[in-house]
Amino acid sequence: MTATRTNLASLLGAKKETVIQVALYVPSKDRNQQSINQAYWLDEALRTFGKLFGKATELVARKGIWRDDDSGGSLLFDEPVMIQSYVTPRVLEKSALALRDFITRMGRETNQQAVVLIVGNESFEVSF
Repeated sequence: MTATRTNLASLLGAKKETVIQVALYVPSKDRNQQSINQAYWLDEALRTFGKLFGKATELVARKGIWRDDDSGGSLLFDEPVMIQSYVTPRVLEKSALALRDFITRMGRETNQQAVVLIVGNESFEVSF
């Protein structure tokens, strides 16, 4: 028997919700290639996602790179960590202003060119 998405919740004995993945990369360096206190910002991001969305997971990436077009296109290496959560559209909309406040604080205090929030298959770049 093939389970369809319609009856899978019933077969699993589970509650079904439509959710969207929300992901934020926490950098290890600032735009001048100076190390930041990444452990602090990871805890802050997890705490923020936990308060706003009820849950979050930290996923370690090995290495990343981004091009700083404001500095002549120089390539900057980083060791980012992704924080992700799955939330309902209603919860995401309700949390948008608090999420913006956190992203803005992290971006400014860690001297970033921009912070990118991935929501589903869309990218939202907040520049500084």
